[in-house]
Amino acid sequence: MFSSPYFYLSLTAFLWGGAAVAGKIAMTAMGPMSTAFWRYLIATACLLPFAWRGVRDGMKTREGVFEFLLLGLTGIFAYHWFFFKGLQYESAGTTALVITTNPALTALLSALIYKERLSPLRLMGFSLAFFGALLVLGNGDLEKILALDFGHGALLLGLAVAVWSVYVLLSKKAVKRVSAVTATAASFAFGLPMLFVAALLEAPLASALAAPPKAWVAVAFMGIFCSS
Repeated sequence: MFSSPYFYLSLTAFLWGGAAVAGKIAMTAMGPMSTAFWRYLIATACLLPFAWRGVRDGMKTREGVFEFLLLGLTGIFAYHWFFFKGLQYESAGTTALVITTNPALTALLSALIYKERLSPLRLMGFSLAFFGALLVLGNGDLEKILALDFGHGALLLGLAVAVWSVYVLLSKKAVKRVSAVTATAASFAFGLPMLFVAALLEAPLASALAAPPKAWVAVAFMGIFCSS
């Protein structure tokens, strides 16, 4: 079981579902971008020591730096801007269910861009994930679903899913040049300064430092278990 990639993919979906709950807890005391910044400060501190040589070597060319910059911009900054902003409007349960459509959209885009085979079973899975997300966002209201009347939060979460899928496709290209750990660590390192600026514009850092312990436990959970 532990050698199966499906086990780890399922575990990832489980942990990322928990990120929505933890994010709600953290945002009772911190703003969305402050939450994202502290999460990735912890994540970077955990991962970068294992990959800094690869990141350093990968930055020896302008193409490598640009590639890492795109990873940080899409997968760390843009995704979390849309994710946490959307989480402000939607429940943790709704957010978790919508975000789990990431793999389905990524598979579809991979088929379109990289000409990867999309079997009928995978196509059915994508359709179920897509319509399941619409059902959740529309609260089962058929008129609302047909009119695509889901509100501001749903739009933000949909953009988060789209941006994450782009990040995954960029990562697939990056891992042809560097290891997966290096690409992930580089995306953290390049995205973190962007989150820092957004967090400063949102609120003084002192306000986050004054957050209660439960908010910091939630941030630590996201940083350690839901970020790589």
